[in-house]
Amino acid sequence: KLIEQPGRSSSPSSGAPYRALIYACFNVASASGIVFANKAVFAVHHFNFTYTLTLTHTLVTVLGMWAFARVGLFQARQLPLQQIAPVAVAFVMYIVFGNLNLKLNSVSFYQISKIAVAPAILGIEAALYGRAPSLAVSGSVGVVCVGIGLATVSEMEGSAG
Repeated sequence: KLIEQPGRSSSPSSGAPYRALIYACFNVASASGIVFANKAVFAVHHFNFTYTLTLTHTLVTVLGMWAFARVGLFQARQLPLQQIAPVAVAFVMYIVFGNLNLKLNSVSFYQISKIAVAPAILGIEAALYGRAPSLAVSGSVGVVCVGIGLATVSEMEGSAG
């Protein structure tokens, strides 16, 4: 349960659209900041230790989640190691490959390859498991792919000229 502020309505719908907008803006800003900071670490400061950067990301995530749980933003739960290990390994590999991709490529290519993961996963799920995404999911992924594509093309045109 989220922390309630005194004097504010506790109904779930009060302020929800504004909170969602604030969360979305924070997500975009922080994700973009991390990408550009990582690229600067690799390109400007010539830090060539991708695994060390991944360890740093993981430790900061663990500390942040611990702090959020301590202040009551969510309730931490214990899960069996067999259940959480595959997710943990996938998360670490996602960060390792993302950092390696960013180290070896431009930010534009990194963004394109990262956004290509969503339609690829949807395609794999359809081909291997017969799962078709909902129209809302397909539409959302399509809008994001078009947006990233347009932003990347305009960035490339701007840097070429």
